[in-house]
Amino acid sequence: MALLKCPECKKKFSDKAAACPSCGAPLSMALEAKKQADKNTKKNYVLIGAIAVAFLIFSGGKKDETSDSSAAAAPEIPAKPDPQLTEIKMRVFAQGFVESALKDPESATYRNQRGVCGEVNAKNGFGGFTGYRRYVAVSKDLVAIEGESLKGSEFRKVWNQACK
Repeated sequence: MALLKCPECKKKFSDKAAACPSCGAPLSMALEAKKQADKNTKKNYVLIGAIAVAFLIFSGGKKDETSDSSAAAAPEIPAKPDPQLTEIKMRVFAQGFVESALKDPESATYRNQRGVCGEVNAKNGFGGFTGYRRYVAVSKDLVAIEGESLKGSEFRKVWNQACK
């Protein structure tokens, strides 16, 4: 026997009951809400994984200097990526990903950008500006804009892990 949270009254009830005893909401509503919550949790893990991969790709790496003693005879050019160039690349990619998710991408203005995170203000479907909202953009298919694709608490978790 598992306890489910009623999507209507937020009280817990048994999955063996046909409906919530407090408000009468059918069991199917609670099961659908649980399924959606599980789906959102999987999306969070995929988004976090994609952010980690993007970070590894854009951060570059250090060359192992102890691996080959014969390489010491030839002059070496450091393979260190420019951190400013990497940051600019990440911002440009992130802006493109965010714009692919907006109704009016030409109206987008950005602020507080850091890597794949930042804030965007753009026009909605009615032509009015939404106000600055936080975003995490890893790829065209993995864009989380505050108040849209994830619930508030789920977005905060992703934001805290990717952007802090």
